[in-house]
Amino acid sequence: MLAASLTLGEIQPYGEQMALKDAYMRCEVTPGMFPSEYSVTIPMGEDDYAYSWVDNHNVIITSGQVNREETNPQAAKGWVRVVVMEERPDATLVTLPYDSFTSHRTFLVDPQMVEYNPG
Repeated sequence: MLAASLTLGEIQPYGEQMALKDAYMRCEVTPGMFPSEYSVTIPMGEDDYAYSWVDNHNVIITSGQVNREETNPQAAKGWVRVVVMEERPDATLVTLPYDSFTSHRTFLVDPQMVEYNPG
């Protein structure tokens, strides 16, 4: 759980350039509109989700499969690539490197939700 007093506006980059890191977050995966993409649902914390269409190469499927031939396919489980913009002991600022159906692409999440080497 994030500290209630920490807000997105309080996280500032150190210096002029920020070191961005690729990382992954857990997600549910279903077919996208095109064969080269998936639709992903990414939990971003308590009652907050991001929804996006993502190129297949940005997703690692860990269980289940994405079946494009089913009308209502069961969601597979996996990891989706995100970009870490800032890390603190109690919060990590991540951004989605692709468009999102939510109102924003940048989220403040619990550090335990971010994985650098999913396996």
